[in-house]
Amino acid sequence: MIVQPTNFAALTWAGAAAGTLSDSWRVGSVLQGRLLQQLSDGMAVLRIGGTTVEADAVDAQSVPQQFQARVLSNGQVPVLEVISAKQAAPLGMALRATLPRQNGYAPLLANFSALAKRPMARTLPAPARMALAQLEDSVPQPAELRTAEGFKQAVSRSGLFYENHLLQAARSNTSNPALQGDFKGALMRVAQVFSKLPDELPALIQADAAKLAAQLRAETDAAPDVPPPLMSRPLQAQARATLAPQTDALRLLSNMRDHAHSALARLEIAQMASHPSHSPAAWMVEIPLRGRDGYDIMQVRVERETDDAQQGAEESAAAEGRWTLGFSLDLPALGPVQSEIRLHGTQVHVRLWAEQARTVQQLDAGMSHLAAVLAESGLSLQQMQCQRGMPVSSNNVSPPLLDASA
Repeated sequence: MIVQPTNFAALTWAGAAAGTLSDSWRVGSVLQGRLLQQLSDGMAVLRIGGTTVEADAVDAQSVPQQFQARVLSNGQVPVLEVISAKQAAPLGMALRATLPRQNGYAPLLANFSALAKRPMARTLPAPARMALAQLEDSVPQPAELRTAEGFKQAVSRSGLFYENHLLQAARSNTSNPALQGDFKGALMRVAQVFSKLPDELPALIQADAAKLAAQLRAETDAAPDVPPPLMSRPLQAQARATLAPQTDALRLLSNMRDHAHSALARLEIAQMASHPSHSPAAWMVEIPLRGRDGYDIMQVRVERETDDAQQGAEESAAAEGRWTLGFSLDLPALGPVQSEIRLHGTQVHVRLWAEQARTVQQLDAGMSHLAAVLAESGLSLQQMQCQRGMPVSSNNVSPPLLDASA
């Protein structure tokens, strides 16, 4: 249901936006709620975490007099989940347990980039150096995604299908090439190795303390509460994390451990959110990319329209399928960019959004090239629209979610 604050709640909500209520509204927090009043126009008045809101009562009859709501994401448009007995399934319980631990990939990648440039990285124990090398190998170059096969491999190795690759390898009793360079496998290795590493470091740190103190004054500034990659949420362009000064070598190495665990939790959320029981014809994938002087994150959403999904004919889905592919990313040179590409048979409709005017001009200039590339693939570009600003999503919220907006 869509939730709007009442006039009385506006001041409270403004305080939350200013940070006075940020602790209680952190991702993963469970808030107490009460149904205050059922209105005649189909609205309901709720009290959630000390804030009074009016709710569009699409599912108001299913909201009990007293309930609990878990914060899935916060910010200007917080998303809350009403906890009910129906959501006690193992997948839902695992999802709720993982949400408080998750964070975006940007802090991990920025910390890794800073660590890789330090002379001290070459003196780490062999397992740590190998884990960092595997992590770097699991991040593709942007050029690798320019072909259909390259994009397919990047999605396959994004970590979303890691357990499936393991299962295939076990069934065939052979090594699965897809496991080489898998992002989740690399994350698990980093988390494991760096969890043990601090016990081995004191001698290393003390051996050249003065030099390390001069060179290792960087720390990843982790952006708090990066919204999780749930199918109920719109795409989000994610900028690179910044580096803050004044930290020591132990903290820099400890960050690798902490960020790896947070990134693993985020990846597991994407896996659970894309489970067939939740989204039988939709996938949300995040692909880290090696950019210039740093790393970027591309978020990809793939959906097959319901009619084709219900047909169950693979040949129909391949030949006359109706698909929507969206992606978002935030590159230093272009700023935030988002797309929606709709494929109906061989007809393609493209919509692009960009925050910066010069980026819009660059995208417009590439329209003819895009049409030519699609034509070579047997596709026809029916429409291409590029506009400044980011889209205002209708956000296809699933029934148990509360979309609270100020």
